[in-house]
Amino acid sequence: VVLGNVLVPIAAEAVHGDSYTTCVTYASASLELETVCVEPGPCATLTIPQTWFEDDHPAITYTGSSDWHEYAHPAASAGHLKFSTQTGAVAEFTFHGTGLRWMLAGGPIAGRARVYLDGAYLATVDLYRPGLALLTLEKTGLALDTYTVAIEVAGTKHPLSTGYYVDIDAFEVVR
Repeated sequence: VVLGNVLVPIAAEAVHGDSYTTCVTYASASLELETVCVEPGPCATLTIPQTWFEDDHPAITYTGSSDWHEYAHPAASAGHLKFSTQTGAVAEFTFHGTGLRWMLAGGPIAGRARVYLDGAYLATVDLYRPGLALLTLEKTGLALDTYTVAIEVAGTKHPLSTGYYVDIDAFEVVR
């Protein structure tokens, strides 16, 4: 069964002539729960946890709301993203999984971001690109657990960059 852009395998076996209904509940792109059922019989529901979080999702917290601004951009995953140029501004996101993908836009006005996982420094990432580029940065291979990622505006930039912009388009949890 294909649900949105996710392939969900469904298998049911009838024992001694019994029949079963298989149902799948999932979060659609609009974040509404939807259920798909195959008749007949009692319903067993499988809930698939949400893995995609847009920049304006309440699970993402931004320090100093005046430091982060929404910017409409047609290439962003939902048509907008949040950005900051304020040194020390932080976006935090807590997730349960084995990894995380950070979707963002790099470009000629982009700066550098410091990335932390559970408070431990991971890297400083240079988001400068000569032209606008949609980027995906990821950290995978973690043990299945709950983690908090923090993205901090470093206040530094590539010598060719004309700005210090750091942005969040979306996060995708890897399970």
